Amino acid sequence: MTRRAMGRAAAATAVALATAVAVAVPGVAATQDDAQGNTQDRRGGSLPGVWRMDGYATGGFQQQAKELDKALDALLADPDRLNGLVIDVRLNGGGSDALGQQIAARLTDRPYVAYRKVARNDPADPAKFTRPQPIVVRPANAERFTGPVAVLTSSLSISAAETFTQTLMGRSPHVVRIGENTQGVFSDVLIKTLSPDLLVVLPNEKYLTPDGSTFDGPGIPPDLRTPVFTDEELAALRDSALSAARRVLTEDR
Repeated sequence: MTRRAMGRAAAATAVALATAVAVAVPGVAATQDDAQGNTQDRRGGSLPGVWRMDGYATGGFQQQAKELDKALDALLADPDRLNGLVIDVRLNGGGSDALGQQIAARLTDRPYVAYRKVARNDPADPAKFTRPQPIVVRPANAERFTGPVAVLTSSLSISAAETFTQTLMGRSPHVVRIGENTQGVFSDVLIKTLSPDLLVVLPNEKYLTPDGSTFDGPGIPPDLRTPVFTDEELAALRDSALSAARRVLTEDR
């Protein structure tokens, strides 16, 4: 991350915290608008809940999965009261694909294919890959929310934040993507030790869409493009992406 990007991220965190109340869940960086996931608008109606997910902070995978379930249980304690859900991964630098699938499993009532993965399997032929492996999201045996969802993305949404965004693309009803393209860095890596002092790390996988293409390079584009953490937005303490998400989800009711 560049120094400028780090500065934008730090300032953006301050703006985000000004619009959401922190929920302290060890190992999971997240916020939501209040304990029930809703706030009141000026007309007295409920606004969609907001969950800012910056990443997974401590512990191994099992601990992270356990803490994530706690956060989801709190968020979805009364799913009928949620009028919509905004998931903010604009500052999410990645982690585990499986944790993204764990979240998606709480947002659907039917199984669906999130994407298909392939890996290079011939060092002499860059066109040869393994048989595509479908990654399927199955409804969790826990409280679930199947109403309208929006996901906020930026160029700082990286790796597992991107595979999570791609996972949500197969959900029905459609998850509205708002903000900027994600960074475009998806692949798990192949690690080769060449000597005690030299390690080579190579991306060797593709995450395929239904038509066999990938988002490597350009990233996943938003459905609705808005400014994200620009100097103008930060100076005005304005969050156009979050405002757009709330407007879209409110209009869908």
